[in-house]
Amino acid sequence: MSRGTLRDETWLKGYALLAALLGVFFITSASLPDTGGALLRGPGVKQLLWVVIASVAFLVLRRLPSEWVRRSVLPFFMLVFVLCVWVLIHPSAISANGASRWLAVGPVQIQPGELAKPAVVLAFAWFLALPWPRMEKVRPRDRFVNWVVRLVLPLLILGSLFVLIEREPDLGTAVFALAIPFGMLLAGGARRLYGRYAVRVVGAIVALAIVAGVFFTLAEPYRVQRLATFRDTASRDAIEGASYQPFLSQTAIALGGVTGLGVGRGHAKYLLPAATTDYIYTTIAEEIGIFGFLLVTWLLGSIFVLLIRIGVNQREAFHRYVAFGVAWWIAVQALGNLLMVTGVAPSIGIPLPFFSYGGSSLLSLAIGLGSVCALIKEPSRKEVPVAARSDRWGYGRTRLSRT
Repeated sequence: MSRGTLRDETWLKGYALLAALLGVFFITSASLPDTGGALLRGPGVKQLLWVVIASVAFLVLRRLPSEWVRRSVLPFFMLVFVLCVWVLIHPSAISANGASRWLAVGPVQIQPGELAKPAVVLAFAWFLALPWPRMEKVRPRDRFVNWVVRLVLPLLILGSLFVLIEREPDLGTAVFALAIPFGMLLAGGARRLYGRYAVRVVGAIVALAIVAGVFFTLAEPYRVQRLATFRDTASRDAIEGASYQPFLSQTAIALGGVTGLGVGRGHAKYLLPAATTDYIYTTIAEEIGIFGFLLVTWLLGSIFVLLIRIGVNQREAFHRYVAFGVAWWIAVQALGNLLMVTGVAPSIGIPLPFFSYGGSSLLSLAIGLGSVCALIKEPSRKEVPVAARSDRWGYGRTRLSRT
């Protein structure tokens, strides 16, 4: 590992830990109405325990050889896929608020939909890093098989995972889990897979995503209502209907102003049903004002920039795509949450990375960051294609040599 990459990794761990601990602090504040003012019980303490569990998971992953991480990608993805099926069909699944999203693992609860995010990052990075020949050089008679393997097969697998998570129901997690591979395609994966057809393939995927989004939105009446009324702040619906949470969140952020009302003095947490999870930013902005926005933006923006820098400095494609995938995941999810709590986007249930209450979300982030750090701690290996022979379908072998 170069000195610059080592420095980036150190800062990355520091920013992530600081964001998680600040999340514990604000979760404790947001949960005061539920705990009666007791600081040593409730979601804050539970989140602190999850910070410890996630830190241990990170340190364990950080020490694994990079080859072990690579070999664990497909088993991990298959395990998460099975868990997403299990949570839908098994009676032991834990349900709350009309959703069945959690599995009990001993004394803790795990949400498979959240674990799907690092699983998708690792699996799609492995897929992109395969020694694909240029599509233009594939023999015409073999192009059909190439298109099936490169486009149809991943769409079917990822689409199946999307449907499983959406049926919990959890459309927000499903959408952002599937946004991860799209971002990795934009980071160079599309050109690697599809060559000169990359722009057309990406355009077709966008069109397919829009059609799927419209279909799954119309499939549930409450989603249509949320979409139709999330900007409504004048009718009775803004007080007791589908736009209640966005309306209350916007009002609280406006009341916070520049300096905020003071830590622990916010009012929205007494009324918001998801004050510690999806709307944790509302409490931050109401209690410390514009400084809350700057704090969240600085921490999450720094993590994103460091991951991009680490990815750019990697020579091996798999290492690079994992770093880019985790960076895209954190950035898009954070942006989605901020747009939701400020009323720019409808409420679809997206936690703010590191800050929102939830052990599965924190554990999935630890898996993502731990995988990145495990891969970069060893010297990168440059891909050297072997032109001696290729198989029937044109997939040449690749020799990996230390550089």
